[in-house]
Amino acid sequence: MAVTLGDLLLVLLGDVSASAHQVQQRHAATFGSLYPAEITRVMPVLRRQAAFGYIRPGGTAARNNQPVWQLTETGRHRQHAWQLDIRPGADSHELLIRVLLAVEAADRGTYEAVIDTCLAMVEQRRNQSRLRRGPMLATADVRAEFARVESAALVEWLRKLRGRYRRRDQAA
Repeated sequence: MAVTLGDLLLVLLGDVSASAHQVQQRHAATFGSLYPAEITRVMPVLRRQAAFGYIRPGGTAARNNQPVWQLTETGRHRQHAWQLDIRPGADSHELLIRVLLAVEAADRGTYEAVIDTCLAMVEQRRNQSRLRRGPMLATADVRAEFARVESAALVEWLRKLRGRYRRRDQAA
């Protein structure tokens, strides 16, 4: 499945109920400037997720009287399936987003499954992109070399993440 703000917010609500402001702050802490989401985008997306039946209000935040959103059972299934359904053509940007979410909000088993899936995908992609050797270089050759180098770096990074403990693992 592709990356949408709605799916990101469902994952961030997977382990803790939060107001729109709180989930936007968690999003900002997770992604920084990589994938910004202003509160003006977060609030309508949360309302849309509620209309789909993925979340429901579970009270109000004392600070600003906003609803505190929590996943429904349907939302819990949706966010878990989304985390594990990484499409074969996913680019490195999407893989980074999914790994960051797994570090921040996934249970240990889901974290390991995301890392393993991303790693297998990148290793397969790396094996498919080989630079042609010859006297003349074409842009397709340069793109293939870039893909190979990028894949090699991703493989190394994902291997280093596998098995490492996250801050959230200490609380469990």
